This record gives sequence, structure tokens and C-alpha cells, in this order.
Amino acid sequence: MKDRHPVIIELGDEMEHAFEFITYRRIHHQLDQMEKGLPIDNFINPGTLSNLEKKILKESFQLILKIQDAMVELYRGGM
Repeated sequence: MKDRHPVIIELGDEMEHAFEFITYRRIHHQLDQMEKGLPIDNFINPGTLSNLEKKILKESFQLILKIQDAMVELYRGGM
């Protein structure tokens, strides 16, 4: 565990789940577009999500912000 980044040690499992959820929603959206003959994009309309999916997406983005803040704090001294 010594060679792992501190943010990975602390938030690795949460990062994995957030990545999997966002990726799943994106692929589901793109498959739907493909089936409808629409151009493929990466936009996930929150209005099409269930309340639970909205909550998970919001928590995923909050986690991303937390990770970004941790990285800034960790590497601020080196700038």
C-alpha cells in the first residue's frame, strides 16, 4: 500500500463506483441514441434519470470535486 497515492488509498473504492456509474449511464445513453438513429454524444440529461440515479450522479460529481481539491492541496507546495 506504500506505493499507492494517498487519494487512492482514501477514496479508491468510491472512485471506482463513481466511474462505473457514470460510464454505465453514458453507455446506456449512447445505446439509446444509436437505436434511435441519433448522433452519439456524452450528454446525460438529468431529467431522464430516476431520483436515485440523480442522487448517485450528484454524489459522484461531489466525489470528483473532493478528489480535485485533495490533489490541489497535495501538490500545491510543488508549484
